[in-house]
Amino acid sequence: MLKEIIARLKQGYRTIAFPDKAPPELPDRFRGRPVVDSSKCGSGCHACADACPVDAIDPATRAIDLGRCLFCTDCTDACPSGAITFTRPSGTAGISSLLPTGTKWYLPPNWTGA
Repeated sequence: MLKEIIARLKQGYRTIAFPDKAPPELPDRFRGRPVVDSSKCGSGCHACADACPVDAIDPATRAIDLGRCLFCTDCTDACPSGAITFTRPSGTAGISSLLPTGTKWYLPPNWTGA
């Protein structure tokens, strides 16, 4: 245990002064929060819900359970109309870790997290 403590002390701080400074640059692979544009969904289509490995998408309401979502993009790959996209704002992806499983968000596709 002493080795772990010494290693941690050598690492120093791992946080940034956010929001006092500009947010960090996000890598291209960063996905953000999944958003469903129901206007693009066909009647009776639930390809995204069928493709979800953790059943995070309710096929009846097309709501995504962010507490279960793995942010894996299987739903976007399966959607024939491109109705599911991922946002870029960094403030919205971390929210899902605070939500209990079963929490569903009904947010408009243009929501920016502000």
